[in-house]
Amino acid sequence: MPFFAIKGDLVNMNVDAIVNDSNVKLEMIEGVGRAIHHKAGDKEMIFACKQLGGCKVGDAKETPSFNMTNTKIVIHAVGPVYTNGKHNERKDLISAYKKSLEILDSHEFKTIAFPLLSVEFNYPKREAYETASEVFLEYLKDHPDHYIYLVMYKRFPETINMETHDKLSKYIQTSYQQDISYKDVNIVEDNTKFVKLIKKFRKDADISVEDLIYKGNLSQSLIDKIINDSSYIPSKNVILAFSIALGLEVKLMEKLLNSCGYALSKTSLLDTVINFYIKEGIYNVYKINDALFSLDLSPLGDYKL
Repeated sequence: MPFFAIKGDLVNMNVDAIVNDSNVKLEMIEGVGRAIHHKAGDKEMIFACKQLGGCKVGDAKETPSFNMTNTKIVIHAVGPVYTNGKHNERKDLISAYKKSLEILDSHEFKTIAFPLLSVEFNYPKREAYETASEVFLEYLKDHPDHYIYLVMYKRFPETINMETHDKLSKYIQTSYQQDISYKDVNIVEDNTKFVKLIKKFRKDADISVEDLIYKGNLSQSLIDKIINDSSYIPSKNVILAFSIALGLEVKLMEKLLNSCGYALSKTSLLDTVINFYIKEGIYNVYKINDALFSLDLSPLGDYKL
């Protein structure tokens, strides 16, 4: 059920469906729309969109992906043109995301990549990001093996508020000790100890597997792989996601990391951010990922492309 906001090129995402930020006439617009049209084939995409006869604000329609071999379909979502927030803009934006996800479900697809809808139409970036995140996280509660990517090439939103940004910046300045030579990985032959610890911590926290998946930005398929393949050693970011989902204090988090050959270190910017959020009592993997996005660090959870 993972959701990841990433910086990159939407048209090159290897997913079942790529979403185009379109308009009511389904005409090619600048930015990501132009990139999608060019890669799919301008003539093919323009003709296919004309055949659809337009699309209402808050709705979405699909076309084939044509020459885009990295995706199966293109979903053309029509978000609102932002005026002042008093003309159903938020309602229409939510609807455009939900209609796109309905199309995904109609094909029984599991992976989708979105741009930040309506930002090209003057929607405030931070509000647009918060709305997208809200829709995705609600959807993923019932879709434990789906992957949603929010891909942005430029015009990045502020993903954390100013107060948290200032406190995190001060904490990094006083706690982070940069050392590029430091390595925090030891070789571990199997994940047996890790699985035992997860079972114990999950029992202690009285948390269901479903809640663990949601709170950790994980997937059922990843859980199954860890349990059924003892040779599979999860990444550090996955283990940190488990730790946050389980609400582990630092000592127990380090124990879980050590079981797979990892460690926490003041010389790791990632670890510094994790320590900050734990000290603040914030065990929310999605808020932590918002901070990691702002710092160009890889997110926590079952991140794969």
